[in-house]
Amino acid sequence: WTDSFGFFDEEQRLDYISANVELCMAYFYPVCGLEELRTGCDIGNLVFVYDLVCDVKDGARARKVGDNFMKALSGEPFEHTNLGIMTRQ
Repeated sequence: WTDSFGFFDEEQRLDYISANVELCMAYFYPVCGLEELRTGCDIGNLVFVYDLVCDVKDGARARKVGDNFMKALSGEPFEHTNLGIMTRQ
């Protein structure tokens, strides 16, 4: 799902895969059910991508990304960037 948005170049994609977000979430929440684990994985993946996107922005543009991210999370109207769409899904 995350890879389908095209955020990563090849090196970033390998970093993302090696982060093993899904395994981390399973360790963080060992007694949750499958649906809860999936939600945790989605949030972990989203935060990983959010960090990646903001790392290459200056302060003002990172703030704009963050504001849009929060709007998409809260259900407010948001700019339909790939990160915004990923967040809303």
